[in-house]
Amino acid sequence: MSDFSFPEKIRLKSKKLFDLIFEKGDKKVNRHFVIWHYSFPEFFYGNDSNFKIAIMVSRKLGKAVKRNRIKRLVRESVRLNKDKIKEGSLIILSPRFNENLNLEEICKEILDIFKKAEVLK
Repeated sequence: MSDFSFPEKIRLKSKKLFDLIFEKGDKKVNRHFVIWHYSFPEFFYGNDSNFKIAIMVSRKLGKAVKRNRIKRLVRESVRLNKDKIKEGSLIILSPRFNENLNLEEICKEILDIFKKAEVLK
């Protein structure tokens, strides 16, 4: 049952890590996403997870219901592809699409931006 969840241990919540990623990390952009990433394998020694990810959705994308739906779809697509993410990756993912995309299209776009950012194994 644990493969079907998005556990707390892979969520990026620390302000220090956010600042580190924004300061030292790389930023990549495609049509539907912006990604900031930083490789920091030393952080994960002794931890249960091998990467951490945060999802930021701007208020410009709509009201709370729409933003929450976007976050749910992005979390699900990350969950489906989490075995492909390189170990030691700290990732901040920000969707910037306003049209209604389905899960398949979001998965394809996320894999595309991950490949561009070189966070795939």
